[in-house]
Amino acid sequence: MLQQLRSRTEQKLGQKISSVGVTVPKLAGLYPRDVADAFLHVGLSEVSTDLLFGEFVNEPTAAFAGYGYGLCQRYTNMLECEDEEEEMRMRRIVAIEFSEKTLAVALIATRTACSAHLESSEVSWDLGWGKRGGEQEVFWGKVTDRIRGVVEGFGRKVDTLVLLGHRAMEERLLEAVRDALERFVVTEGEDIVVQVQNDVDPVFVAARGTAELAKRNQESPWRCIEPDYCRNRGGDWKPPESHEL
Repeated sequence: MLQQLRSRTEQKLGQKISSVGVTVPKLAGLYPRDVADAFLHVGLSEVSTDLLFGEFVNEPTAAFAGYGYGLCQRYTNMLECEDEEEEMRMRRIVAIEFSEKTLAVALIATRTACSAHLESSEVSWDLGWGKRGGEQEVFWGKVTDRIRGVVEGFGRKVDTLVLLGHRAMEERLLEAVRDALERFVVTEGEDIVVQVQNDVDPVFVAARGTAELAKRNQESPWRCIEPDYCRNRGGDWKPPESHEL
């Protein structure tokens, strides 16, 4: 599968690919080391998307970044970026992925995309789009209950909704999301308004966020302030000396 994706992407771009940014869903038995080995097997190295720990970014966090949340503008200057991040408000995010096979609900509390980590997540293999069957109302009732149950366990109200997946914009899902989150939003007494940026496709939003985080991680290495230093990734590079005042 990875080799096919690589070949199709190279045909689309008209150039060879040697490295990729990687995001992974939160699935039992899916370990980062195994994912890295799979990419190495097809001749691809991964570009780190995690500025601090060098780990793969999880899919809900990648989608959060893909919608433009939690990203500083002056990211090539770490000090200025940190100042921007200090001004960002804490967000309590529910990320809902809906595909042919699964419904996944994740909860994140963070200011920035670079430091976001999952508070909790749940994947339901019995509630994907392809599992609707004949009793539609029963199915969508279960979807609503599953989303509500995960958010209720969060113990805090949410203020940001992130949608991703091939079936994320199905009207019945959006209705289920509104019903499920009715009691768990920060602004009480108002209907849930599902807003999706017109230029962002929920199918590719996690990939978009992964690419953005990978780019930023390459252009602004940890402890690097000046752009010229950031671009010099040679073996003799050393961070600028610091002086105590």
